Amino acid sequence: GTGNNFAEISPAALSGSVYHDANNDGFRVSETGIDGVQIRLTGKNDLNENVEITVTTAGGGNYTFTGLRPSDVDGYTITQVAEPAGYLDGKDRDGSLGNGVATNNQISSINVAPGNNGTSYNFGEVIASTLSGYVYHDSNNDGIRAGEPVGSGIANSTITLTGTDDLGQSVNLSTTTDADGFWQFTGLRPSNAAGYTIEQTSLPAAYIDGRDTIGTPGGNASVNNRFSAVVVNSNTTGQNNNFGELLPASLSGTVFNDYDNDGFFEPGNGEKGIAGVSVRLTGTNDLGQAVNVMLSTDANGNYTFTNLRPSNATGYTLTQTQPAAYTDGIGRDGSLANG
Repeated sequence: GTGNNFAEISPAALSGSVYHDANNDGFRVSETGIDGVQIRLTGKNDLNENVEITVTTAGGGNYTFTGLRPSDVDGYTITQVAEPAGYLDGKDRDGSLGNGVATNNQISSINVAPGNNGTSYNFGEVIASTLSGYVYHDSNNDGIRAGEPVGSGIANSTITLTGTDDLGQSVNLSTTTDADGFWQFTGLRPSNAAGYTIEQTSLPAAYIDGRDTIGTPGGNASVNNRFSAVVVNSNTTGQNNNFGELLPASLSGTVFNDYDNDGFFEPGNGEKGIAGVSVRLTGTNDLGQAVNVMLSTDANGNYTFTNLRPSNATGYTLTQTQPAAYTDGIGRDGSLANG
């Protein structure tokens, strides 16, 4: 009698890691592993026996299932049982055998043959990020919050965060500034490649729009109270994305009959204002916009240009239309003393 043979097979193994995917690209290069995470292998082997094995990551976030029989045709499934404390679900990758299907915290349909050594069945994790900044009164209109006096923060201004996260989920969040003008979004997933948009959606009462200064992690400069293309990775701490505001300015004066021709309006000496005189304000504001506004003096000869933006470095010009029956007298620079 011949051919009474006993066939043997080499055991298989599957291994991988759980790690902090700092750049959220789904590939572990030199990134930090996370120990103490339970990983479970389930399915049926080639003998139709149920398989359920649980191990815990150690030694740099690594795990290994050894001594495995081949899988059945449906393959094995590796599951990350829970997110490690302080982390959010990241990108997971099929390993070296190249026949599995990766979904959230699970890699399924891993067909294992005798002697296979499947590696790099990895579960990436990310750390929640924050974005923050201030809304404040920028008293010198330089776009720099540092050096502004205590109390310059503006409360109750609405800030919104919009965009799409790394999982393709729409993000639309709102918050309001506190008593110091501080706002913050916490618990954020990484953004997609286009980045998030931060927008100041309500201008504080009594203020006009000032200079906005983008902080970290960077992006496109503000356009109409907006920062765009703010790309957020894992564990990003974005700070000093600041919206400066201004109190509107005004310019005022009087057209008057200067009895003694000294250039000073002296109502106590009987001098009176001249009504209905046209006064024009021209120049360029701090945003590079042309300004050309005209009004007429009131019954007392007074005029006031209100709700003005700051001028550019050249400054504004006030021009009077000469009133009928009068000749030009002495004009005087006003309280700013720079005209």
